[in-house]
Amino acid sequence: MDLNGVPQPQMNWDSTNLVDTWKKFKQHVGLILDGPLAEKDEKVKITYLLLWVGEKGRDIYNTWQLSEDDAKKLSVHFVKFLTYVQPKQNSLLARCKFRYETQSSDTVEQLSTRLKLIAKDCNFKDTDEMIRDSLIFGTSSPKVKEKLLNEGDTLTLEKAIQIAQAFEYSQGQVEEMKNLEPYTVVHELNLPRHSRYNSASSRKNHKTSDRTRTGSFNQDRVKVEPHRYSSQQGCENCGRRHSKHEECPAKGKKCNSCQKWNHIAQVCGSKQRVDEVVLDTDSDSDQEFFLLIV
Repeated sequence: MDLNGVPQPQMNWDSTNLVDTWKKFKQHVGLILDGPLAEKDEKVKITYLLLWVGEKGRDIYNTWQLSEDDAKKLSVHFVKFLTYVQPKQNSLLARCKFRYETQSSDTVEQLSTRLKLIAKDCNFKDTDEMIRDSLIFGTSSPKVKEKLLNEGDTLTLEKAIQIAQAFEYSQGQVEEMKNLEPYTVVHELNLPRHSRYNSASSRKNHKTSDRTRTGSFNQDRVKVEPHRYSSQQGCENCGRRHSKHEECPAKGKKCNSCQKWNHIAQVCGSKQRVDEVVLDTDSDSDQEFFLLIV
């Protein structure tokens, strides 16, 4: 089969991590040998391999003392190259690296993937258990660590990853919600003039609605109903009844609910108050628009 258009494998012998580089190179070679070149015999496949390893690879090949039978086996060539890039395996060094691997700013998936790759050179008796423990010690979230520890000895590696990823996902959603700008939902009601009083009276008294509707309006001017003092209901800033000439106790106080000044949280209407805005777009029109800001 023609290899035109198929990316050719190239071995980088100058890599600082020859083992990983060789593994990726071998995987690429395997895809081609088992794909477009699947029908070729061993000798042809070995020839392609020696072409792809480059000049440095052929220099290494020329140092081998292969028997006539081994020279015809592709698997022998792979083993010999692997032996060259990995002459000695230092499991102690790998375990040291494994021990100090932490999450930092990475995701749980990225941390667990790194641990799995390092664990291959550690010769652990129970690899999953070691990765699970390192995931607990290496997580950057105290809450995740607490959740995992609460599972006790029944905690498996798969379950640990699921718990950590679920918490990570929920935290991401919380942060996304925090970053959302406060928004106003505006409902536009096209009401006839004769029904305006009935609609307004369900939210405010007639006196308030009349005061809102007086005066001339244009499309660029909107009047919002402010908080006002009521001797019957008490002051809207402090909730107490006092003379309108008396200084309000809430003056100069900061609301713990909306963080605005001159009123207290007990009477704050930032979450439940609905202000009525009346916009008269045409003084000669038979209809007006009521905007309810929620």
